[in-house]
Amino acid sequence: MSLSLDVGGMTFRSTREDESLVWRSCHLRAGDQVTIRVVEAASADRPSRRERTKIAPHREVVLSALRSIEEFVGSVPVRGGKALEREVRAITQKYKRLIE
Repeated sequence: MSLSLDVGGMTFRSTREDESLVWRSCHLRAGDQVTIRVVEAASADRPSRRERTKIAPHREVVLSALRSIEEFVGSVPVRGGKALEREVRAITQKYKRLIE
């Protein structure tokens, strides 16, 4: 069995051509631990890889992923979970407006 972790994203501009960004990709093995810390920052590290992509074919995939995240976050019983769910919902709505 093979397991990998990829940290990436996409630019969501009002144009139809965006970029797929990759910061890190690595293979994981039994016993590896992954910690995610979400912070606010004025800037971010440059991605290690960028690829131009057309956003239209990815529309439904991205919207589906955002909706899944929204549902998951809303079901996690942690303090601030509902506020995070509202933020994800706002991102989903913003993304829908950009690509329609």
